[in-house]
Amino acid sequence: PIDGGSSTAGVYSFNPAASITSGTLTMGQSAPGTPPLAAAYTPGAGVANGTLQLNNTALGSLITHTHNVSGNVTIIDGSIDFSSADNIDNLSSILNIGGNFSKTGGTFQSSNPSTTGKFGLVNFNGIAQTLNNTTAGSTNREVNFYVLPPSVSTLINNFDINNTAPGTETFEVRTGGTIVFDASRQMTGGIFNLNAGGNLRTANTSGINSTGPSGSVVTSTRTFSSAANYEYNGTAAQNTGVFTTTPTIPLKIVEVNNLTINNTSGSIDGVTAQQDFIVNGIFTATAGKFTIRQRSLTIEGNIANSGTGVIKGHNTPVATVPNTELYILGTGAIAGPLRFDQTTPGVSNFVTAFTYNRIGTSVLSLGSDFGARETFSLAGNKGGSTPAVDGRICVLNIGSNTLNINGATAFPNPNQCLRGSASSRLIFATNPDYASDTRFYMDQSAPGVSNLLQDLTINRP
Repeated sequence: PIDGGSSTAGVYSFNPAASITSGTLTMGQSAPGTPPLAAAYTPGAGVANGTLQLNNTALGSLITHTHNVSGNVTIIDGSIDFSSADNIDNLSSILNIGGNFSKTGGTFQSSNPSTTGKFGLVNFNGIAQTLNNTTAGSTNREVNFYVLPPSVSTLINNFDINNTAPGTETFEVRTGGTIVFDASRQMTGGIFNLNAGGNLRTANTSGINSTGPSGSVVTSTRTFSSAANYEYNGTAAQNTGVFTTTPTIPLKIVEVNNLTINNTSGSIDGVTAQQDFIVNGIFTATAGKFTIRQRSLTIEGNIANSGTGVIKGHNTPVATVPNTELYILGTGAIAGPLRFDQTTPGVSNFVTAFTYNRIGTSVLSLGSDFGARETFSLAGNKGGSTPAVDGRICVLNIGSNTLNINGATAFPNPNQCLRGSASSRLIFATNPDYASDTRFYMDQSAPGVSNLLQDLTINRP
C-alpha cells in the first residue's frame, strides 16, 4: 500500500484521505539497469515501476482527489495517471508540489479525459522550485500545470507541456506566481498563459514573442496579460521581442504592469525595445540599459530606480519615423530619479519628444543629463500639445545636471515649471526646425534656491 492506499498488479493508488507531506516521490528506476525502487511509499523512499493511479477507484465518490507533496517529485519511468482506471470518478486528480519537479521519462497523463472531460492538474506551490519536463522517451498529455504564489519556478531544462494529442494542455502562471527562464530554456507545446498579477523573468536574448520559434515561450498558443509583470535579467544583450498583451491595444504598442530592466551584460544597448511600451505600474531600471531608439516609452505609474540602470535614447530627427519618444503620464507622485545613458552625450541621453504630464502634484527628478531634440512639454498631451489649465502641478527637478531643450516648448502656466539649484544647467540650443519664441517657468517654492541656475545658455535664431 502507498500512503494508506492499495496496490494490485503493479497499479498503485493513493488514498485521498491521506496526504504526502514530506519526502520525495520518485517513479521508476534510480538509474538505467538498476533494480526498481521500493514498492511502498514512505517519506524519502519511492514507488516501483508501474502506474501510480492518483484517483483511488475504490472510493468512487465523484470528487476531485488532491495529493500534496511538499518535497520533490521525480519521474524516471513508469506512469502517473490522474484519472481513475475504471472511470468511476468523474474528475481527475490534483497534485500539489512544493519541491522540485523533474520528469525525464515515463508517462504523465489522464487516461480517461474523453469520458470525464477533465484534465489532471499539477500545482507548483512551493517557494524556490526547479522544473524539468523533457519529452525524449516520455509522454505528456491531458495534464495542466499552474504556478501558484509564492512559487518562483525556474526552468532548468526545456518544459514540454504536451507532446501527444489533443494539444490543449495549459501551463498557467497565476496571480502572484513567477516563472523564470534562463538564456536557453523554452516552454514548448500546448498553451501558455501569463495571468494578471503573474510574473515572468527572462534572460533569453530574444526575449518574449507572440509568434515564431525564438524567445522563452514557443508554445502553439501564447497569452500574456497587460496586468502582468515582466523582467529582463540577461547576462548578454537582449531584445524585448515582439509580443501582444491582452487586452490588445492598436498600433503595435505593448501594455504591461511592471517592467524591470536588470541586464548585467554591460553591452552597448543592454535591452533593446522592439516595440513601443506602456508601463502602467512601476518602471525599474536596476541594471543595464533600456534602449528605446526609434520607439516610445510611456510610464503611467511610478519610477523606482534604486540601481544603476538607465534609459538609452537617441537624437532622432522628427523626419525620421518612428521617433524616439518618452512620456511620463498618469497620476500621483514619482519616486524616480530618471536616468539616461551618458555614453554618447547629445545622442544616447536625448529623445525626440518628451512630455511630463501627471494629474495632481508631482515632482520628477533627473538623475543625469538629459535633452529633447524636437518637443519638450510639461503638462502637455501625448505629442506635446498643450491642454487646458486644470491646476495640475508638474515640476521637473534638474538637480546637479544639464537639461538641453533644442525644440519647441510647452509650459502652460507657472504650475508647470523647472526646479533648479546652484549646480543646475539649462540650455536652449539651436534647432533649425524651430525658430519660435521660448517661454519657460522656474519653480518659486523656495526663492533663491528652487529658481536658481548655475548656467543658462540660450542659442536660438
